[in-house]
Amino acid sequence: MRRNLLNKKLKTNQIVVIKTGLTHYSITKAANITDIDVTETSLSSNDWGMSPVFLEKTIKKEYQKGKRGFLIPLTLGYTITGSDDPIEEIDKIIIKIQKELVDTSFFC
Repeated sequence: MRRNLLNKKLKTNQIVVIKTGLTHYSITKAANITDIDVTETSLSSNDWGMSPVFLEKTIKKEYQKGKRGFLIPLTLGYTITGSDDPIEEIDKIIIKIQKELVDTSFFC
């Protein structure tokens, strides 16, 4: 649904899904069906959640490639590890990036 909202102001090739190696396979499948690019960011070695530091680097790298819409599926309780993505830290990164790169849109 958020892809449809992003498509009102962005082209599909300007949208990317940013996931980790532990993100459920259905996210990649849905992105493939809707013709949205997928890229992977790193996990934190401390807690097995999405690394906010690497997420910021990944967003900026994708921005340089022309991406402006970022779909970031966050997880609360991975099946294997029981770990959570650090939502508050990720939110701070997104707010920071939106101030720097004002033409970006995010959906978590």
